[in-house]
Amino acid sequence: MSLRTFAFMRRAQLPFRLATLAVFLGLTLVPLVRPGMFMDGLLYLTVAHNQAHGFGTFWQPRFSQEGLLQQPTFHEHPPLAFGMEAMWFRLFGDAFWVEGAYALAMAVLTGWLLIMLWRMLWDPHRPERAVWWLPVLFWIITPAVHWSIQNHMQENTMAVFTVAAVLCTVRGMRSHGSAWGHFAAVGLLSCAAALVKGPPGLFPIGAPLLWGLFAHRPDLRKALLGTVVATAFLLLCFVLLLSWPEAKTSLMQYAEGRLLHRIDQDPTVDYRWRTLQHLIMALLGPVLLTVIAVLAARRNGQNAALEPGEKALALIAIGLSGVLPLMLTMVQKSFYMVAALPLITTGLAMLAAPQVARWTEAARSTTTQRALVAVGLSALGGVVLSAVLYFGKPSRDAELLNDTALVGTVVPAHSLVSAEQSVLDQWNFQSYLMRYHFISLTGKPGQPFAVTVAGSPGPAGYEPVPLATERIRLWQRAGRGAHAAPMK
Repeated sequence: MSLRTFAFMRRAQLPFRLATLAVFLGLTLVPLVRPGMFMDGLLYLTVAHNQAHGFGTFWQPRFSQEGLLQQPTFHEHPPLAFGMEAMWFRLFGDAFWVEGAYALAMAVLTGWLLIMLWRMLWDPHRPERAVWWLPVLFWIITPAVHWSIQNHMQENTMAVFTVAAVLCTVRGMRSHGSAWGHFAAVGLLSCAAALVKGPPGLFPIGAPLLWGLFAHRPDLRKALLGTVVATAFLLLCFVLLLSWPEAKTSLMQYAEGRLLHRIDQDPTVDYRWRTLQHLIMALLGPVLLTVIAVLAARRNGQNAALEPGEKALALIAIGLSGVLPLMLTMVQKSFYMVAALPLITTGLAMLAAPQVARWTEAARSTTTQRALVAVGLSALGGVVLSAVLYFGKPSRDAELLNDTALVGTVVPAHSLVSAEQSVLDQWNFQSYLMRYHFISLTGKPGQPFAVTVAGSPGPAGYEPVPLATERIRLWQRAGRGAHAAPMK
């Protein structure tokens, strides 16, 4: 391909880049400018917000004054993502959109890393190199991915480190000189991924070996060396962490109190193949688009999958190495594999890219280009308009958010409020109270304020507080003022 043709090819991609940006923002920005989210993500951002305000530390994060599940500190996961988001809160403040901006930033960073990886995988003058929007599109349309971004799951942060580790792997395998620095970075990034969500973040350690087996078979010695170096630096990181008393205590609390206990006593599925079912369902869209592109190429007498096939297979194998081990335990959820999905979807995009490049080139006439750009700009404008119109309007838990705001106008910050068990079981309500007002709930009676579900009789010795709440009822101890105590 000549330089002139390549430059024209790059210009021909503009409408498809606009459309991909519209899809990306439609699936991320629009939901993220609206308060309300899935319980797990809400717990995580509450812990990070607490840490930003000095309630809890990096190694000993906290959820509330009473803690979670009778544990005063929060060790449901390792602490790195909480620490990162705590810094984000310190930088940008406490507004409801700040956590959404963090989730969007992690998604944008992952997409940028995928583009860098894509450009590295194709020779400079190949037309497929200009189709860098395709891996981003395949990745973001995967339901598990955009659901996790919208709901602030830990896997969003972990994906940044896993994709970066694979990027370093490819750079190391392609380098003609010493590559130990790239492979050392793989080990460090894998350690960071594990410090976000535990063992599922460790799979990039095997990426050099898998890349050597599938994409650079004559370079098996280098691939093996890469995995050895990455593993050595990973182990060095953990040795250093476990020699640090605060870090060791925190990580052991996670491993013993959460990880091993959950695996042994708290299964979430009834058969081991559930993750495979989740994977198939998640990849239906990208797989279908890939099959259509490959069949179209073969119908035209072009074997589109041959040239990128080895690299695509290597990426898919690396991604599967982060998914299949999840079936070793009975603790499986669909979003656990989100940090590995960018690699699988990029592999599928590589198989589809030759035919997609031909399709985009076929649509390069001036009239067609103008029409497609107009469509892309219209879609992008519609997404931005939707984000403006829906800004601040709850996407879920509207009644709980309303009740939280009303309670916060009466109960002082840092208060401990008595609650009946049916209210304590509403973890979203507990999280909203802590996130927006630093109010903790407790099952112990006798606090200046108490809450019950709407319609329940108040505790003895309390009188109702006249608030237009919907799901809960606030009560104040009769004849006593309320004074908040510092959070403990």
